[in-house]
Amino acid sequence: MKRRLLLLSIIIFSWFLYKESLSFFFISDDFYFLSLNSFEAIFKTLIADQHFIPVFLSFIYGLKSIFGLNPFVFHLCAVIVHMVNILLVYSLGKLLLLKTKNALLAAFMFAFFYTHYEAVYWISGTSFSLMVFFYLTGLILLLEYMTSRRMPYLWAYMICALLAFSTHEYALSILIFPFLLKQKRAVKSGLVLSLLVLGSIFIRRFLGNMVTPQQFQPVNFLKGIIISHTQLLVPLPQFLERIPDLGVLTLFFLLVYFLLRRPDPKQILLVLWLESTVILFSATSLPQARYYYLSSIPAIFLIISTLGNKSRIAVLAVIISNFLFLNHQKNLWSETGMITRKIVSQISGELRNLPEGKKLYAVNLPDSLNGPPWHAFLFRNGLKEAVELIGKTESERLELGDPFVEDEAKIIKENSLILKYVDGSMVRYPL
Repeated sequence: MKRRLLLLSIIIFSWFLYKESLSFFFISDDFYFLSLNSFEAIFKTLIADQHFIPVFLSFIYGLKSIFGLNPFVFHLCAVIVHMVNILLVYSLGKLLLLKTKNALLAAFMFAFFYTHYEAVYWISGTSFSLMVFFYLTGLILLLEYMTSRRMPYLWAYMICALLAFSTHEYALSILIFPFLLKQKRAVKSGLVLSLLVLGSIFIRRFLGNMVTPQQFQPVNFLKGIIISHTQLLVPLPQFLERIPDLGVLTLFFLLVYFLLRRPDPKQILLVLWLESTVILFSATSLPQARYYYLSSIPAIFLIISTLGNKSRIAVLAVIISNFLFLNHQKNLWSETGMITRKIVSQISGELRNLPEGKKLYAVNLPDSLNGPPWHAFLFRNGLKEAVELIGKTESERLELGDPFVEDEAKIIKENSLILKYVDGSMVRYPL
């Protein structure tokens, strides 16, 4: 009963931290996902988009079909999915960390991990938290199969693995567990899943627009590996921001030493799980907060299992640091939503009043409200879709980006309108 009350307390605390996000507006990529109006359009993304994530897109489309464009419902679902994942981390912790008190510490740490703001505050980030829901469910079912040898658990694991992969491709690492656990039937299921996933990747490569966010670059890959390990295994953002590059590199080698000095089978499993996730996103993109949503789980388990009895004090220090960081991010993401709503309204109004044959140029739109690495996104994608969905205005005459300097006089002469982003508003330029 005491442990259940502690777990309930973690859920309640997380609700109070994240509930303010229910008042946030849509931002950035959200509008693109919301613009898909049918299951047919969703499955066309197989050949049209960088990602093929039909489970997540169907989730968004289903909410939109029932509740319309009400951001409260979408943010409520994002918070609920995160709270369910806290319970799943606790359940998995009982299986991998053995002690219930360690599982509680892991759930507590995961609930307030500082990089989770993108997966909870951002509708587009729900693709990661929803993916982790299927991922953890599948992994728990696989571990249950290992103890019971009941085939329904193995079949359920395979279904969850496919759902996780179809929610976001970064679930690919779930395929390694049948091989790591070395059980004959589980390995067979892993081979079948791997062939299915590789087949889908080959089809997309052959038919569609399957490209990575950035081309593989060895220097960026190594940089991503080093930064990711330090940010995941030393989850104290206020401390890390003050460390010079040489200090980060030194810290990375110290972490490698502590992880490998006295490995046991469970720790090796956790290290391999962590590496499989970090290597995947480091090879395809620079680290982003949402990418850490899955990787944080083996990292948290490693922190707790490595520190042992000292973990309670360490977790408390991490929780306080992370809570302060998340609260700061909450304010930034609230502001991005208000700015987005305001600017979509401004641009839509100008478009409606724009004379026939003229264009509107929206320039100087920032990618985010703040600088890297912990972005609060603004206009990286989806503005045209926002104008049509929220502003109820055709966006054909809206041009994004900065016109060439030599073209500005021509644009003004043609009476086309330039709106320039300045401190959260769009102003006519030149005045």
